[in-house]
Amino acid sequence: MKLGICLSFGGNCKQAVEFYAKVFGATDVLIMKFGDMPPMPGREEMNEEDKAKICHAEMTILDQKVIFSDLLGEEHVSGTNMVLSLTSSDEGEIRKAFEQLSEGATIQIPLGKTFFSTAFGTLTDMFGTKWHLTAQGENQN
Repeated sequence: MKLGICLSFGGNCKQAVEFYAKVFGATDVLIMKFGDMPPMPGREEMNEEDKAKICHAEMTILDQKVIFSDLLGEEHVSGTNMVLSLTSSDEGEIRKAFEQLSEGATIQIPLGKTFFSTAFGTLTDMFGTKWHLTAQGENQN
């Protein structure tokens, strides 16, 4: 498993990603907008402003993958925009970690299959730490 950093933004994620890529010379930048996603329950209809926001971006900074996204439906509070991102090619490891971190946690997205992962979920643990857990198969980065 790998532990990474996920930074969230209030609508200016694309600008932040472009800025950090320039600062650190990142060449492996990936950016996906909410409007590029397939329909999901609860997100069937999205306004144009939200469609333009970033659902997922990533790049390598100093040999560390950093993930970025804009928040939808949540207030962005500067300084509280960090999430720990746990990834593994072993879905069982992700399921076990999610189960253990779920004790006393608030689950935002139950662990389940998505268009980008065989198992993805988000939660805030009993100490207030936000987590994204993602199983990455061989065809996923």
